[in-house]
Amino acid sequence: AERGVRDPRGMVGDALGVDMHVLTGDAAPMRNLELCINRSHLSVERMVATPYASGLAALVDDELEMGAACIDMGGGTTTISVFSEGK
Repeated sequence: AERGVRDPRGMVGDALGVDMHVLTGDAAPMRNLELCINRSHLSVERMVATPYASGLAALVDDELEMGAACIDMGGGTTTISVFSEGK
């Protein structure tokens, strides 16, 4: 089976699978944050998990494609994000 197909449209196959992670969060604080931003005449395109955003900000495209881990050591928390094949 072929792995790493980013866009399967137009392809023929006998199985389709997905590797994914699901994050959950309390909707009320996220909605309140979005309302605050909207009241500042700005819009929210999407919300992402902090470790994912840190990795996208700190790693270059080659590192994302080849695979890398990003360790974000902050004042009160430390997060680790692992990227492989650009994801």
